[in-house]
Amino acid sequence: MCAVQSLLVIALVVGLSYSWEIALTTGDRIEFYTNDGIRTETVRFPSRKLSALAYDEVHNTLLYVDKQSDNDAICGYNMTSVEYQCYVGRSRRNIQGLAFDPVTELLFFTDTRERSINWFSFKPGARNHIYGNLLIKMDDGIPTDLAVDSCRGYIYWINTNLTTSTIERARCDGSAREVVIEATNGRDLHSLAIDQQTNRMCWGVPEGHLKRNVYCADLNGNNKQLFRRFISVSGRNWTYSNPNSYTVSKKFLYAASICLSCKTKKVWKYYVPHLVLSGDNPIFKVLNAETISGIAANYKMKEQFRGISDCNHVFNNYEIDDTLKVAKEYEGQFCVHGVKETGQSVCKCSPGYFGERCERYFCENYCFQGNCSISRFGGLPSCRCYEGYSGDRCEVNLCNNYCLNSGTCSLNEEDEPVCECTGQYEGGRCELPVHLNTDDGSPNETEKI
Repeated sequence: MCAVQSLLVIALVVGLSYSWEIALTTGDRIEFYTNDGIRTETVRFPSRKLSALAYDEVHNTLLYVDKQSDNDAICGYNMTSVEYQCYVGRSRRNIQGLAFDPVTELLFFTDTRERSINWFSFKPGARNHIYGNLLIKMDDGIPTDLAVDSCRGYIYWINTNLTTSTIERARCDGSAREVVIEATNGRDLHSLAIDQQTNRMCWGVPEGHLKRNVYCADLNGNNKQLFRRFISVSGRNWTYSNPNSYTVSKKFLYAASICLSCKTKKVWKYYVPHLVLSGDNPIFKVLNAETISGIAANYKMKEQFRGISDCNHVFNNYEIDDTLKVAKEYEGQFCVHGVKETGQSVCKCSPGYFGERCERYFCENYCFQGNCSISRFGGLPSCRCYEGYSGDRCEVNLCNNYCLNSGTCSLNEEDEPVCECTGQYEGGRCELPVHLNTDDGSPNETEKI
């Protein structure tokens, strides 16, 4: 397979239990949550933006799109080895959909720039093109989101053109392509999720000015039903508060919002034993998120295939292997955050990155108490310190040892340190003893000294 050398993940990992129901990509991190909205782990990566997300249960790996300007790569975070590595090389493309088939060990992804669906094999010894392998080239639309039906051997995707949107499917080898859902009145479809246990799929549809509805249907397109209607509380911001990304777990449909201006993002959770019209369910919030770019569920094949006789032969023929081996002959064929120098084997790193494969980030652990950014001109890191800190790397606590004689330090409105002194001292830093006069004007004992 096409890969680069395995890299120890440069990440902040809070706990390693990985008891999780769903995972989200937001900014430079992946966050893990239980089904009641409790965050269990956070992993940060040396990347500016992670987007689409898919779970590979065969190798216990979360696969994600690493975006850099208009250049995308596909990487993976292995939760067994706590390492990440990139598989599909960075190139000028726009990857929107990502889905892994545990039966064939194929990763499928859409490229809206090239109007194509592509694949990448994780089977041992598989030989892939460095940028993935073409499966279907579209002449009549742009493929966006996609999902996999492993039991029956289909991939599904949303196809959009100027006049209408459709949900289509094909065999995993690209054959037998057909339309299963066609949007009415030319509306755009977005975000596709499949539940093999119920033999249903769900997707979103904008309906008028203030609505975004979720519909579900059988995998062959029959029995289409309205699952949930979202109506914005604030009409002015309706496009930002409505959900735009979906995933299905054992018992729930999760819908994540795309609010670009909100500090708090929301994830709706709906109980879906049969994926039919459901009432309200609790919402949990994702704090301090730039945006929720991808969402994936920890939904194992044995749970999706349970009780489905047609899937028994599929489930019995696949094995779990939580390691991804790198084929030596492919090591170092592309740069993680950069491009190859023409005719050379060395990497020219993008601003802010360094290392043999541009795998290291200058901002990694650079600012002690602040946010790091890369200079547009010199490409070097600089810090914007949190309140109460200063220094080139925000290493100086402004209150540290500032107030003397047990004085208490705090910051004023100008972020300058000020002291609250004890009764025996005064001065800007509590450095002066208090001088008290007696009633007859004679100096007290402190003044005599």
